[in-house]
Amino acid sequence: MTKTKVAVFSLRWWLEDRKTGKLVVAQRPNLLLALAIAGLLLTRLLPSSLLAVVLAKTLWLAWSGDELLRGVNPWRRALGLTVAVFTLLV
Repeated sequence: MTKTKVAVFSLRWWLEDRKTGKLVVAQRPNLLLALAIAGLLLTRLLPSSLLAVVLAKTLWLAWSGDELLRGVNPWRRALGLTVAVFTLLV
């Protein structure tokens, strides 16, 4: 096996910021994530509101798109893709 194939199975490969070399799982502050969570809470407070659902899904898609496009490591980009797919399907 080549080194690249082995690296994909490494936790460091998934979590390492390619610019700094530091391991990154989450970062603060994350305004888009806070707004997406607030949108989710709004759908719990107003379960029959179509506006609340559309707003929450839009916020989750904005957050996931940001992670997908600007994530600092494969973990963050994969998380963005997963959340986007889940948001569109549910």
